[in-house]
This record gives sequence, C-alpha cells and structure tokens, in this order.
Amino acid sequence: MSEGLVAPSDDVEYPTRDGRPIAETDLHYLRLTGAAYGLRKFLAGRDDVYVGSNLMVFDEPGNPRRYLSPDIFVVSSGGTCLSCLVRPCAQT
Repeated sequence: MSEGLVAPSDDVEYPTRDGRPIAETDLHYLRLTGAAYGLRKFLAGRDDVYVGSNLMVFDEPGNPRRYLSPDIFVVSSGGTCLSCLVRPCAQT
C-alpha cells in the first residue's frame, strides 16, 4: 500500500502557506502546542514515527491545490496504527 516518497516535479510550484492563522484563539494555540509537545515526548524514542503540526501535506503529486493542513498528525513508517503506538494490539 505504501508508494514511498515521490520527489516533486521541478515544474510544479507548491505553496508554502495557506493564509490561515495557526490558531483561532490563545486557548486553541495552547492546547495545540501542548498536545503536539506531549505526543512528541511520548514517542521520542521511536525512529519510525513522525509527529507534525500545522504543516501543509500534499496528497496528490503534481497538484498544488490539493492539500491538507492538519493541526497535528502522526505518521508511522512501519504502517503501525496509532493505537498500537500507545499499547500493543492485535495488529502487531
């Protein structure tokens, strides 16, 4: 199911910002940064996991208009589900 990394084509220019604020309120910002920090600390020893926040994720190569900008996301290179990163489950 994994397609691997695809290098962007030189003739496609991907935007670096979407013009939206990172957080709507101070409380939202504090919760966002606190949650991201907690996930990063909890998963710090894992080389197969990446925790990102407020990054533009382009899910269709060559299409700079198709992107997501999640507050927080966790990616596992081994295909491990998020629940299994926290505790062992039937999928491991």
